[in-house]
Amino acid sequence: MTIEHHGAAKRALTALLCAGLAAVFVYAGALKILDPRGFVNDLRNYRLFPWWSLNAVALLVPWWEVLAGVALFTPRWRRAGAMMTGLMGVSFFLSVSQALLRGLDIHCGCFGHGEKAAQAGLKTLAIDVAVVAASWYVWRHSPAAAQRPAAFDESAAAALNSA
Repeated sequence: MTIEHHGAAKRALTALLCAGLAAVFVYAGALKILDPRGFVNDLRNYRLFPWWSLNAVALLVPWWEVLAGVALFTPRWRRAGAMMTGLMGVSFFLSVSQALLRGLDIHCGCFGHGEKAAQAGLKTLAIDVAVVAASWYVWRHSPAAAQRPAAFDESAAAALNSA
């Protein structure tokens, strides 16, 4: 495989992972935004948050998920979105892990709640690990602001100097 093909493969994989992560987080966040009471119940079952914080967490986390998903679709904010999804993946992994270690038999709350909701377990942990790995790959292979074309930096500097 030549260097050009290797670079194209990295870009394609990065784009695919970006789209997948973005779709998952926007979808999961939207489901929770549409049913905040259900998400509060899911959070309560984890026995991780104090009762007085449940409503705030249930209102903030879904919007954070949607924001992260939208950021992944935006080249300028892609690394930030990957950092957000990666950190959420770690926090979800820790939340499910503590529930399993404490013997709690709960639904994960990832994609809604009720009878059809996924049971929190090893499959959930594997998904969380995959989210963290995909987020790291996207973060690693997306250009940082410092790696943007020089013309961008020169035009920004010229605009600041003329003001």
